[in-house]
Amino acid sequence: AVVSRAMATDTPQWRPGGAVAGALHAVGLGELPNDEEDDGDLAWLRLEPLFAPERLTAPDAAVHARAPNGALVAVAQDPEAFAAGEGGDAPPCDRLSATAALVWDASVALSRSTAVYVPPPQPGPPGTGPAVLELGAGRGLFGAVLGAWGHRVVLTDRPAALAHAEDTVRANAHLWPAGAVVVAPLDWADTAAARALAVRHGPWGLVVAADCVYDEETVPLLVGAIRAALEGGNEGAWALVALDRAVGRHAARACFERLVAEGFHCARLPPPEAKGSVDVYRLSLRQADRQGARRARPKCRSLDHA
Repeated sequence: AVVSRAMATDTPQWRPGGAVAGALHAVGLGELPNDEEDDGDLAWLRLEPLFAPERLTAPDAAVHARAPNGALVAVAQDPEAFAAGEGGDAPPCDRLSATAALVWDASVALSRSTAVYVPPPQPGPPGTGPAVLELGAGRGLFGAVLGAWGHRVVLTDRPAALAHAEDTVRANAHLWPAGAVVVAPLDWADTAAARALAVRHGPWGLVVAADCVYDEETVPLLVGAIRAALEGGNEGAWALVALDRAVGRHAARACFERLVAEGFHCARLPPPEAKGSVDVYRLSLRQADRQGARRARPKCRSLDHA
């Protein structure tokens, strides 16, 4: 098996094996918190935050989440596709497209507390209110839960990763009206495409993103995509972003926090009950930006030694 279960004590721990272990190690996911030194078992220590007992899902099992209205969403995972899609010599943006093959804990945690963070759909036929845009959807669990609840949802990701979200939409299509949940490609660097997407499917009432950025280089692109989406939203549009500290990538998260503090109204929300290491942010445009002021895409200096 690509992923094997090992019993270090009486508590089961998920330890990746074979190609999955190599792929996770290559992309640097699950790095040691606080940059601790190798104590003789570096390969396992680097992966422990991802596959420790507190991880919400096993990477080779389907993930289930129930929407607030009782609808049950089922999402498959594909660890083999994750391993096969990871290329150690590729740029970070291309390497991390492979992460779309799995469901990450921030998405699971949000999906288990949907009604805590997101208001219910507007009254009327399901799928007819302001649209929800999910950035870096991957398998699209959280967006699918919102769609099953009655929201109109557009799941977006890099073109190479869209097949995973499409699988989820097909598997759960019985939970929403035809066309209420759709999949569309979106490159965060392409602001013109973001505006065109808003014209076609918007206006957005809510933008969501969960565990979709791991490298510091991609953080400004995500922040720029959130800004472009909110500029294409309705008057009360806002964004909900969740990042799990357990996967490490502390410089990327610090960069994100600084950029959103500089460019948005930003509030830190209580963590989801399912996992306290998930940081949840509520973002909205400042009034000057809503009135048409446009800013250049932000840049983030290295925070490795900050």
